[in-house]
Amino acid sequence: MLNKADCTIPPAALMYVLPTLQMQNLYLVLKVSKVLAGDGDIAAAPYCTPDKFASTSEQQKLVEKAVDCGLRLGRYQQPFAWGTIPLSKGIKRSMTLFRQRGCIPEEQRISLISDAIRGILKDKVIPASCEFDVDDISAEELADAKFKNPEISSSSRPRLKIADPFTIKHPSESDVSEQHGDKGIHCREVQPFCTSSLVPKFGSVGSGPVAVSYVNTLYVYPLQIEKCQYRNVAIRVQLLQREVDAVRGVEESAEAVLQAVYRANNQVERSAFAPVGYHQKNPQFDDEIKICLPECLTRDHHLLFTFYHVHCKKLQPNQPQQEVVGYAVMPILGKDGTILQDGKYTANVTPAPASSKPLATGGGISLSPGYVAAARVAPLDNNKTVFSCRGRVVSSIHSQDSAVAAFLSPFHGSPRPDAVDKEDAIVNRLMALNQSSALNVRYFFFMIAKFVLGYLRHGTSIVRWSAFRTLLGIMEKASWNPRGSLKVHEMNRVLHDFVHIVFDEKCIDNPSKSQSPAKSPTKSERKSVFGALLETWLNVLNNKASIEENADTKRMSLTYSNVLLQLILKSMAMNLLDQCDTSSGDTAHSLPMTLAKNDEMMLERVLDQLIACAGDTTNGLLLQKEVNRSVAYFCRGVFLVVNNVFPARVIDRYVKWIDVQGDANSLRHIWFPFLHILVDFEFFPTVNGAAETNSVKTRAWLAKAVSEKLLLIIDTQKEQKIRVDAVRLLRRMFAAQAYNSRFQSSEHQERIALLYYPLFRNLAQFTTPGKLLSGNVPGLLGEAKSVLDLQKETMACVGHLLCSVSNAQLPYFFRPLAGESTQGHETQLDFTDQLAFYHRVVGQVTHYSHPWQCSTPSDASIPLCNRNSHKLSKRW
Repeated sequence: MLNKADCTIPPAALMYVLPTLQMQNLYLVLKVSKVLAGDGDIAAAPYCTPDKFASTSEQQKLVEKAVDCGLRLGRYQQPFAWGTIPLSKGIKRSMTLFRQRGCIPEEQRISLISDAIRGILKDKVIPASCEFDVDDISAEELADAKFKNPEISSSSRPRLKIADPFTIKHPSESDVSEQHGDKGIHCREVQPFCTSSLVPKFGSVGSGPVAVSYVNTLYVYPLQIEKCQYRNVAIRVQLLQREVDAVRGVEESAEAVLQAVYRANNQVERSAFAPVGYHQKNPQFDDEIKICLPECLTRDHHLLFTFYHVHCKKLQPNQPQQEVVGYAVMPILGKDGTILQDGKYTANVTPAPASSKPLATGGGISLSPGYVAAARVAPLDNNKTVFSCRGRVVSSIHSQDSAVAAFLSPFHGSPRPDAVDKEDAIVNRLMALNQSSALNVRYFFFMIAKFVLGYLRHGTSIVRWSAFRTLLGIMEKASWNPRGSLKVHEMNRVLHDFVHIVFDEKCIDNPSKSQSPAKSPTKSERKSVFGALLETWLNVLNNKASIEENADTKRMSLTYSNVLLQLILKSMAMNLLDQCDTSSGDTAHSLPMTLAKNDEMMLERVLDQLIACAGDTTNGLLLQKEVNRSVAYFCRGVFLVVNNVFPARVIDRYVKWIDVQGDANSLRHIWFPFLHILVDFEFFPTVNGAAETNSVKTRAWLAKAVSEKLLLIIDTQKEQKIRVDAVRLLRRMFAAQAYNSRFQSSEHQERIALLYYPLFRNLAQFTTPGKLLSGNVPGLLGEAKSVLDLQKETMACVGHLLCSVSNAQLPYFFRPLAGESTQGHETQLDFTDQLAFYHRVVGQVTHYSHPWQCSTPSDASIPLCNRNSHKLSKRW
């Protein structure tokens, strides 16, 4: 509905199209209404047959009638015309408008679209010019228009200027001139809806399965009034925050009525009127009324539908143009406190008493106290006047799931009784979430997870256990795939975004009460989120009770071990930085830092338990793989957060625990992937620099631990394929860092190679008689090809060791150094000095009687040590 103020510039709308929808199946529908004037055919005659009203006198009569109707009936509209075109890109696309005599239900209108597109609809055609320009908007343009700070000056101004319904500012003359100059388009944003089949993937409004932006809207669609004794019935819709004592005329503005109804002129007002069907028996309606819901809803909030009988004829000056004939009430919250569900609603219309005297404003009806609660439980009497409507809630604040709504309701800012903060009440609300629908939990996951972590951080032991179990339950519901089918090493997108984007340690407050700043605990008194998670998780892992609930909780914690460990890691990092900021004021700090001893012990115990679970075959191979990879990625990440020694101890115990002669299944699916993740670490050279062990710095500790275990597998494992996999993994340890983007300079590559040189002695043992690199390998004559593969892969490892060392330094690794060895005198060296240290001492253990050789397509035999004459390719 556009008035003269809206028509100063061509109206524009921003619409969203889901990627799964086919453009050829999308249509733009335009509905046109006009001021109520009486019989539809008579009112439409000047538009349908303008030639009959071309004379000056007829034109003057039409102007006078329009002014009169606008003064008397300007707030009431009646259907006039409608049209449709396919929603496709184009300029000046013409739309045919067809005469609409009454309200058309949406189902019927959809069935008429095909005929309207082809122009064979039997209704009269309005001889009007209606053109559309349809263009697509890129995601970058949309983001620029929605999120760009208007106060920041920029040479490139956004093409779109989205109107804010809560501002009363109209486009200025400069804005209008800009739009005519194609510098900006003032548009209104149309809320997208998803069909029920697409809601799990795109959410209810197409923004995704999780609420990431604020929306809190109720859509009301009046449908029909049955057994109505009046004609020309208008419906006024209002949102009230408390009960009123009477329903009065159309001009009322009681404080109970909220200014929350979006109007078609892009403003927010206190009420809206549905279009009137002239002289209809059992009148129908086809309007959409959009209402902004408050964040805090009480049981007193309700929709008030007021029904008026409108007189189209001009009456005496002291007689109202309309009179109240009844009302209906729809509570916003149901019996259980949940917001009304999407669907159709029916209610009896309470008629105006026959003795009530019409007022100049249209009459009034007294209301008895408690009418909202009565409407919530009142049965429907089909023998009386019945009003029906449809409702649809689109909200990121209020859930239509009873369990989710009950859990979130105490946090909406309304005064809450002390009973909701009692331990039993908290546990009941937490455990009820496990019975809620996955769709609702996923949509409100970010909000739910925040408060669940709050209970886990600040609650009692019973509350913490319930919160931990609930956290696992909502993770399962938020996941795309059901438990048991998660892809190993991949975190669900919803859970990933929560951990790495949404979660903030400082925002996890005590949800049991709202504390004033004076009473809030200091940072040193707060329990960290990771501390609460570790403590509760360790209790779950150590719980040996055979109770099914405990066993299921333990299994779920293993299933989502990756999410829990990543959450612990981020909480740990934020907590360490927060503590340093508190203690040192303005001094800047960076990770890694030292973790407290108690937290270190707790974390190490949890990791030991998880490692044991990774090796427990009763958990099933899929769960073993998930826990195994989770621990490996966590061990990598924790090096970037803390500088304690416990990660090295955990990895060292894990590697030593590997049974080199164990079953091939465990080696292939558990142990090898763990080592694979470690050697692929982008900071593998840095981590190998030094690790504190008994106050002594051990160089290349991780590379040594991995290589020794792999070489032992190569030497002792009976299954040939496992041996091949082991030597390939060893080769990858050398090759991965050769292509590490962080260390591509020649100096860095040489330093990395020097770190690996202490491992040269271990490789050299395979040249002894009977070993892999000797001329004769007994017992493997029938496996010549596999042996050759092993030899080639092993030689490739040697090639990676040698290819990055400079020509000037390479000969020193093939002859012993004169003088006393310094290997027994470990000194404290920085990273650069440590590499020079390897240069001086590694020659003691790398002396051979002849150089190893390799063949290349261009040279039959090139000694690896002769780098002065030929440079090895990194294809090694």
